[in-house]
Parts: sequence; C-alpha cells; structure tokens
Amino acid sequence: MPLVVDGRYITDSWPAADGDGDVSRRVYCATELGALDDAAFAAFPDRLGATVGEMADVAAIEQRLERFALLVIDFPRASDGRGFSLARRLRQLGYHDELRARGPLIPDQYPHLRAVGFDSIEVPTDGIERHTELAWRKAWLSFPNRYQSAYAGLSSILGARHSLAVQAIDG
Repeated sequence: MPLVVDGRYITDSWPAADGDGDVSRRVYCATELGALDDAAFAAFPDRLGATVGEMADVAAIEQRLERFALLVIDFPRASDGRGFSLARRLRQLGYHDELRARGPLIPDQYPHLRAVGFDSIEVPTDGIERHTELAWRKAWLSFPNRYQSAYAGLSSILGARHSLAVQAIDG
C-alpha cells in the first residue's frame, strides 16, 4: 500500500508484523504490546511500530510512548471520526514521532488529519484508483491554514494573526 506524505506517494519502510524482513521495522498490535510485562517488553527492538484502534490501546502503551517510532491509527470507514480523537490524545500525551492514518480516507480529509497531528496516510490499493497522487497533493497545498491549534507544529489562523499583531507592535 502506498503512503501519502506531504501530498506525495512514497514507499512504506514499515512492513506488516507478519511480513518478512527486519524485525525492528515491523508494526505490532498496541494492545498485545501493552499487555507485556517490563521484561518481555524489553526484548523487543528499541523503536517499535504499533497499531492503535481504540482508547484502550492508547492506555495500554501510554507509559511506554517513547519506545514507539510509529503509531498507526486505523480508520475502518472514512466517516468514522474516532481516529481523529485518538491522534489528538496521543499528541496531548506527548507522542512526537510518526503518526499514521490507515484506511479508506479521502483527500478532502487531509487538512483535518494534519491538524490533529498525522504525518502520513496509508492508502488502500483501491483508494489509489479513486484518489490520485495529484488529488492528495492539491489537498495538501489547498489550505495550509487551520482554525484550531494543531499538534504537528502547524499553527492556527489565530496564532498567525497574533504573530502579525505582535510584529506590528514591535515593528
């Protein structure tokens, strides 16, 4: 499956947990990892990837967030907004590494995904046929501003306006 990053399709460097290849680059289930005791968890690679499907998954790994280089949030349907809440919660808890959305999302949702802190979007193969890379790129470039504070280092319109006002006063 291709990955959308900065409005472009790129190749994913994280194979599925059941795939072949480097064990340190596999994506595991957060609930399963969260259930491990400290000794068992310590046997895993230093920087893990995990899928998060619900708030219980976040709670399971909350004390170990620094060990994760990638967290993938599943969106079962494009109309399911729970993934936005999960992303926001993870950013509020201080998670700063890659946060990925996975599912049948559409380019129109891109600004909202960015606003809550998603870094990448894993697009299903059938989604590529309906939503081209150009559509994702246009969505990326179409509206760089946000009306709410974001968690991915993106400022809001209010923040930009305040910054301009301070510059004018200091000016």
